[in-house]
Amino acid sequence: MSSNVDLPTGSITTDLLAEKSVTADKTDFGGDYSTSEVNTGFKWIDGNYIYKKTVLCSPLPDTGTKTFAHGASVNIVLDIWGWMFTTSTNAYQQQLPLTRPVQTTNAVGIYADSTNITIEAASNRSASSAYITLCYTKT
Repeated sequence: MSSNVDLPTGSITTDLLAEKSVTADKTDFGGDYSTSEVNTGFKWIDGNYIYKKTVLCSPLPDTGTKTFAHGASVNIVLDIWGWMFTTSTNAYQQQLPLTRPVQTTNAVGIYADSTNITIEAASNRSASSAYITLCYTKT
């Protein structure tokens, strides 16, 4: 690379691309999704590795809140997202959290702590399930 700029260690350069040492599995956020814990290979600002795990939460609450154990040794939850679907037909797929500023009665919230994923439903979602993915650092 013919540049006078000092690049940070680990920067992707045209030399690395030409050598094919930068591959999709190294640039994707942690590779495949799994119900087992996955070390993404990325680090949080404190230097600890970031892990990812997907948890099936089923059935969702009628209304109100329901908790689901995630089974991970979570220190800091960095991100949480998921997909809700009708359990019997795999239909009505909706990204979570579902915020509905105009139709708040349809909202579905998600959050996690060191032990559980909590799903809050403003209306009956008991015929639905969800796959929730957590990104976190470990204790």
